[in-house]
Amino acid sequence: MNATVTLYAGNAPLGVIDERLFALLTDHDQAAQWVITPVPQHGEDAVIIQSHDRSTGMLLPDQQPGTQVAVRPLIAGHSYPPTYPPNEVWTATTLTGQAVPGLAPDTAAFTLRPHSAGPDQYIGRRRVEELSMLPKRIVLLAGGTDPTPFIAVPTRPGDAESSGENADG
Repeated sequence: MNATVTLYAGNAPLGVIDERLFALLTDHDQAAQWVITPVPQHGEDAVIIQSHDRSTGMLLPDQQPGTQVAVRPLIAGHSYPPTYPPNEVWTATTLTGQAVPGLAPDTAAFTLRPHSAGPDQYIGRRRVEELSMLPKRIVLLAGGTDPTPFIAVPTRPGDAESSGENADG
């Protein structure tokens, strides 16, 4: 993809609070802007996901189910092409190869699986947290749990500069 996008988990945009990834049900103005970059040296459909200014990126600090996705500076190996630790690399599996009803043609729908976790483990929102309007943690789901669909919507020029990506709270 390699364009600036807003990512959604379901219908909630993703944002960063205290270096952790959340789906924001109410504070949409705090949504972060992201760049999804293919890293084919790590395998088919492998990507890294960085903030729009590429100063930080998504990573999984631990492989235990329930671990929340962190947003911190990424570590790139000194090689060409650069290599990344497995906890910074994601497999983005497209949900459909055709247009999805209700989505603009330039959007993408996919699941995200960390390279550092098991083959049937994805990140997403936990259903048990769905009863409140508080921001929802994006976590590593237990193996066999239905993955959360993520949506990438291209950002209009000027949106990235006005995003609340570094919100503290």
